[in-house]
Amino acid sequence: MANFLATPVLLSALLGLGGCTSLLEKDFEKATLVSEVQLSNPNTYTRTFVPPAGTARIILAIPNYRCAAPPDGPLSVSVRAAGKTLLSERRRLSDLTWSHGEGSCDAYAYIAGDAGRVDLTDRTPVTFECDVSQIKGQKQLPATVWLIYGDRVPAARIFGEKK
Repeated sequence: MANFLATPVLLSALLGLGGCTSLLEKDFEKATLVSEVQLSNPNTYTRTFVPPAGTARIILAIPNYRCAAPPDGPLSVSVRAAGKTLLSERRRLSDLTWSHGEGSCDAYAYIAGDAGRVDLTDRTPVTFECDVSQIKGQKQLPATVWLIYGDRVPAARIFGEKK
């Protein structure tokens, strides 16, 4: 009789554990694309939208950054909502700390460093502005700006799966 009762309990526990693992993976992948930009193309990119609520950090992701001759210059990012400036940052690309996977040319950097967290409220429109007009280089380099929720960057989602 004890084995008869233990089997459903064990099965329920295993199914519950699988659900928890699935929820953790969804949290790990929580990232929102803000904008696609072209570095070395004098432009300011602006987007107003309603992002998911939560505390997020802003990253700049550049495919092939480490293997190409990257451009340099100041990047300005501002985040405004409800008439308030939530974040305003201006930094040279060369001053950012770049992270990358082992053997990967793709790299990303937190635009505002460790303190650059933005608290986003549910259903509040937010305006993101990214000024790349002073970044100089020989050729245009595509990049993306992302909101990252949590402490880990889902690089596979941002740069795509590497084979």
